[in-house]
Amino acid sequence: AFLVAIARRLVQLFEHRFDPELLSLSQRLANGDQGAIRRLQVDRVLTSPASSLSEVEIDAASLADIDLLQWLGGRYDQVTAQRSGQSEQGCSQATLTLAGAGLPDATWTARRGSADVWRLTVETERGPITLERSASSRSPAALMAAFVATDTPNSPEWSDAVRVFDVLDAAKRSLRR
Repeated sequence: AFLVAIARRLVQLFEHRFDPELLSLSQRLANGDQGAIRRLQVDRVLTSPASSLSEVEIDAASLADIDLLQWLGGRYDQVTAQRSGQSEQGCSQATLTLAGAGLPDATWTARRGSADVWRLTVETERGPITLERSASSRSPAALMAAFVATDTPNSPEWSDAVRVFDVLDAAKRSLRR
């Protein structure tokens, strides 16, 4: 039971890697079909009774998206985090910017809104690609089924999980500066 719980959490961390639409996009980008990636952007609109985003909500919402940005863009080594509209309860918007030598800039934002929305924009040499959907996560059972059924060269490794948590840790250090 313990290992199943850990597996579910890890699969949720990598949920975007098992999304058929994102797998197809990743392959098109890797093949150069769209030209070079110039910029990556993930925007999340989160609903909640609270008016501010808490640190826990920001962390939970960002983990899979950080993996997605690194999966598509590369191993980023520069991290900057910002919070807007700070209050004792949290903030109104969270922004994370990733950069690295020879890598496309990547930005992640989260804010409060009336509907859960997730949007990925990939700006390439041949123009922008935008995917938008409800931000509601797929069920753990659906993620596990996709994980087991997928035979992809981009299957996650432990080092990918470590990199995601390293970026999250770097973001927290950036906020303390």
